[in-house]
Amino acid sequence: MRSCKFRSSLFWVLTLLVLLSSTGGQARAYPDISEKEPPPPAKKQVSDSILAYDAWHEPLAQQTPLGLASTNTDPYGYTLDDGVTFAWEDITGKGTQASFSDSDDGFTELIDIGFNFKFYESTYHQLSIGTNGLINFEAGSSSFSNQFLPLDIDPNNLIAPFWDDLLIDTGNVYYWLDSTSPQRFVIEWHQVVKYGSLEELTFQVILYENGDILFQYLELHGNLASSTVGIEDREGVYGLMYLYNSLGLAAGQAILFSRPFPAARARINPLYQSALSLNMSSQLQAQVSNIGDLGSDTINLSALSSAPGWTVSFIDAHTGAPLTDTNGDGKLDSGQLAQGASAEFDLKVTAPASAQPTDYTEITLLATSSLDVTRSMTATVQVAIPAPFAQAYSDSQADILLNQIWAVNSRQHRVAPYFTGTTLAIDGRLDSHYIYAWEKNGFDTGAYYSNVEYTILNTAGFVYKPTIALTHYENEATSTLKVNAVNPAVSVAADGSFALLWIQDKLDISTYSDIRQNSNVWFAILNAQGNLSYGPVNLTNNTQWRGQGGYDIPLYDAPRIVATDDNHFFLGWVDNQVDTGDNEVNRLYYAVYNTAGVELTDDPQLLSQSEAGSTLLFDPNLVSTNSGALFAYTVKNQLSQTYSIAYALLDSTGNVTRNPAIFPGSSGWRSDGARVSNGNLVLAWTNPMTDHIAYVVLNSSGDTLLSGPTDLPLAGMRKPDYVSVTYDELGHAILTWLDVEWNDFMYYAALGGDGSVLTPPMIFLKGASENPLIQTSFSGQGNAPYVGFWEVFLSLVKR
Repeated sequence: MRSCKFRSSLFWVLTLLVLLSSTGGQARAYPDISEKEPPPPAKKQVSDSILAYDAWHEPLAQQTPLGLASTNTDPYGYTLDDGVTFAWEDITGKGTQASFSDSDDGFTELIDIGFNFKFYESTYHQLSIGTNGLINFEAGSSSFSNQFLPLDIDPNNLIAPFWDDLLIDTGNVYYWLDSTSPQRFVIEWHQVVKYGSLEELTFQVILYENGDILFQYLELHGNLASSTVGIEDREGVYGLMYLYNSLGLAAGQAILFSRPFPAARARINPLYQSALSLNMSSQLQAQVSNIGDLGSDTINLSALSSAPGWTVSFIDAHTGAPLTDTNGDGKLDSGQLAQGASAEFDLKVTAPASAQPTDYTEITLLATSSLDVTRSMTATVQVAIPAPFAQAYSDSQADILLNQIWAVNSRQHRVAPYFTGTTLAIDGRLDSHYIYAWEKNGFDTGAYYSNVEYTILNTAGFVYKPTIALTHYENEATSTLKVNAVNPAVSVAADGSFALLWIQDKLDISTYSDIRQNSNVWFAILNAQGNLSYGPVNLTNNTQWRGQGGYDIPLYDAPRIVATDDNHFFLGWVDNQVDTGDNEVNRLYYAVYNTAGVELTDDPQLLSQSEAGSTLLFDPNLVSTNSGALFAYTVKNQLSQTYSIAYALLDSTGNVTRNPAIFPGSSGWRSDGARVSNGNLVLAWTNPMTDHIAYVVLNSSGDTLLSGPTDLPLAGMRKPDYVSVTYDELGHAILTWLDVEWNDFMYYAALGGDGSVLTPPMIFLKGASENPLIQTSFSGQGNAPYVGFWEVFLSLVKR
């Protein structure tokens, strides 16, 4: 299971100790990827998002109903009908009460159905009942985070009459076999409630011997717009969904899912995959299956590329030999497959000799039954020649890694072992080294702390300066004083100097009834060799502590930094306060330093301030322009609950040359940007209304909007967030971001300097472990420029 919904009070004490609060004295709600399952929703006093956004970010799009099913059939052939007669079967007096190890997120041991039940391509005689309104075959599920169907994420192989976060409190679940022919198996959730509610729900599933499935709803109260209703096969490939997070159910309603008649069927899996083409080719793996009911079949395979010149070859995954036409019908095929059998094959995609970085093709794979050529299934493969970039991330909270990718090869470097912090950051220039920094949590003799660590890497990704702890907060921390360095931001200047900006948070827990917090912004500069040349210096010198009723006391957050071509470092951050009316009030500050540590502004300068009870300002970001910096940030309208991207322009010494203004038509948070080699600025962010990555393009000085806001298309059903933007010497903007719901994948897209989409979004990185969790920068510093590094292997000559 990916996470537990309930955390003990001890966990929350430890969370407070390590993750210091950012606003209003509440715990800093960083996305929690320390578990194997996505963190739970609002039970932890965070948003309904599967991945907990921080306090500023409500998941708007996830609250938007998707509506009822747009189709009443799925590719396998199941059909649904919500107009059948309601005929409730009360089994509370004759059924067996289900036994759960946990009345909240529990499931039963496998229970005998009493007959062989056909579900998609398989036949089952046992099932598991879950408290959260779903049943599963082969293994039970405690998942309380309902999802869209079909989706290739566990749990699969399910029947969901009302999948939501339910609680078997005063209610019960019963099951009963009607052994008279035709047999049926009835499961009833009787007077169960949603977690945190007292509103009762009573509904049931009836499984029929012929494979049909009936959902019936007797009693429905409370919020009915947050469930999933439907069925899904064991691979998450086929599924038929009636509704997802939408109104549409009512008491007295019945929905029938009818099993199709026996037929020939072919399945190809996965339905979507992608790869970056290295040295003009890439190889992917796929599987084709005979999931029909008519005995042995031969599955024909074909491929169609969207771009001319790209070739596709089918190769037997076990023998390495090309697939052939085994049945003489003129088409490549899988060979004869017994009913239920599968065959694995490799798909080799080769780019044309003239292909250049960012060139791209989308390939449609078609698997067709030889028994019935009307029975086919398609899958999509994306392949692109990558623009060069370097990606910083950690995999399953293990190693801290750097991937360097370009058209010729991909190199992975292990930068440091076992990442224990919340976020990391990387920066570099085309002609300079990288600086890579992260948080390192620690615990020593009862004291919790975290430090900023960094390393310097050369352009080939090899260690130039081994890992150094920039801070030593273990010397300040005690059992009642937690001292943390959080959210490191980094930048590299044209002269090779490096800069780091971070927040120091202190938490005094000596009195649990009045936990107090103090925070400050710290800054340091390293010379071109990676040695400390300035600081660390406290930029804010805040001596106040916020406790209960701590009004008008700063709490600093979200440090950002960028270097300009004239060797100036622009720094930015947020000051979060609570006024006497209990309103959140935040202020955006900036400062400018040269690489010698000389401040070019008169102390930190106020850029903008929120309006108490009306707006909030957060997510600052800085982008170098040809004459200074662009300061971008998010504005939340608390009345309309909308988010917009605003920006201001600063000259080389920090004078405001363009007052803050909102990009017309923008909706977004967590922006990042870069100046590409043609001089234009590309600024990207997450659009919470559409769950897409959006972007704009401005001229080199930032005073003219050239295009946008534009939404990138969505690759698959997973929601994006935490975009990072970098550039290459060919004039491209390279965008990478995280699969924010499950943290399995990272995505890539390449834009031209004019904002044209050269490579649409595609997966370029998948976690290496069986149940991966990828973590990258939460502040837009996840990628950096790269020019490509040739590897030459010299043969060894025996002498």
